[in-house]
Amino acid sequence: MLVKQMPNGNLLNVLQIIRRAGRITRREIADKLGFGFSMASKLTADLTALDLIYEAGRSDAESGRPSDLLAINPQSAYAVGLDISGTHQKAVITDLCGGVVASISENKHIPADRQLILDGLETMISRALNCCDLKRDDIMGIGISLWASVDPASGTISSWTETPTLSAILRDFPIRSALQERFEFPHIFVDDIVRNLGAAEVRYGHHRQENEDFLFVLADSGIGLAIMLNGIPYVGPFQIAGEIGHIPISGLTTPCSCGNIGCLETVASTTAILQQVNQRINASNVRTILREPGNTPTIIDVINAAETGDKTAYQILTEAGIR
Repeated sequence: MLVKQMPNGNLLNVLQIIRRAGRITRREIADKLGFGFSMASKLTADLTALDLIYEAGRSDAESGRPSDLLAINPQSAYAVGLDISGTHQKAVITDLCGGVVASISENKHIPADRQLILDGLETMISRALNCCDLKRDDIMGIGISLWASVDPASGTISSWTETPTLSAILRDFPIRSALQERFEFPHIFVDDIVRNLGAAEVRYGHHRQENEDFLFVLADSGIGLAIMLNGIPYVGPFQIAGEIGHIPISGLTTPCSCGNIGCLETVASTTAILQQVNQRINASNVRTILREPGNTPTIIDVINAAETGDKTAYQILTEAGIR
């Protein structure tokens, strides 16, 4: 049976060092963590015994004897990733290095019932596992990104303003505890989509150091911000740090799905931008490549049109951006 429990303490630190380096010697591990060589050798031996790492060749030493290089064994364990919004859901299976081995997605409204939502998640996980011939015993844990306000410490949904019809049903829903009753996976992590995207940028993004401070902005059907401090998402005392989408903008009177008036999302979200496109196309004879018979423009269509010089698309995106 494959390893299920992620090691803690020094073993986890060593595993993270190896993951970041790709391939690394025991001496380099000892230097990075301030250990003696014998301690580094013992810890890497323990990780080898767990099948989490393996010897991946020899170093190119300019002088002296080449050293063994250690690397993560990607097939030693797997994880499930879920991206869940009110209108689309996606499940992926990844190996220990983050490589995607299976992916499925659905575009449908999730039901306004907690148990039916959990049933749907369980079905998606089973379908994804079947795509890559894996079993539940092969899975080390689940990571869930929700298009909602989430308390990651308790694994509880605070609100779901992206889909107003779900807000009352899912408010204060302890979804992690509910999933723990269904699955025996040792690790189940729940957070909102933006903080998870910020964490993904740290781990897999380009030109990003893991200890940097930066802001990650998501502009989609909702608008959110991840405040990354030392490479870690800042949650805040009320778990809503970065909730910029519902900041009211002076002079705006459009009702927002959250119940307030004039939020940033009412003018700068993809939904609001597409509404502007449709209004201008229907209200005038303006020339634009977005006006195609039988075609409903998507946000990708608008962006592509703006990049090719379409004045209407460029103006609408600019107006949304300056808010």
